[in-house]
Amino acid sequence: MATLPATGLKEWAEFFKSQAAAEPGVENMAVAGFIASICGQVFSAAGAAAARAILVAAFQVSLLLATYVATLGGDDGGSECFALWVAAMVAASPIVWEHYLVLLIIPVIALAAAAAAGRASRRAKLAMLAACVLVFAVPPMRPILPQNAAAAILAEYGVAVLVLVYLSAWWLVRDRPAPS
Repeated sequence: MATLPATGLKEWAEFFKSQAAAEPGVENMAVAGFIASICGQVFSAAGAAAARAILVAAFQVSLLLATYVATLGGDDGGSECFALWVAAMVAASPIVWEHYLVLLIIPVIALAAAAAAGRASRRAKLAMLAACVLVFAVPPMRPILPQNAAAAILAEYGVAVLVLVYLSAWWLVRDRPAPS
């Protein structure tokens, strides 16, 4: 919404239309691409484009709103809020290449620092552990998987990693003990 006055309504609306156009694939691990894939399988060709646009926009707005609410008024001395925003920006992006996952080292480091200080919840640590297992287990298996199965697994593995890292960072921010 903050960009609306600077860009104008037409350009702003075009940007959000382009967000829904992301296609799934081995290269694109975006949640928007995953939503596009599901819409293509569930809805007719005519309804898929509209459903995709609505669902992608709803996901992105919900993700940003949840992130805003989680970090609202938070004391970010340990940079947990920043880590959550980094995870949210990668998850909300319409295109996520595999090398974008490097940005997720920020939430990993924030969680490690919080865990060392005793501020990380069990579920935040478990979600991050699951994401790290996926990141390090799936890519080395690519050469031995049949191409069709590899494509399907890899498209969903990226989405799972993004969701798990976001949840871990969200729980890290939301589950921290209140200052006393």
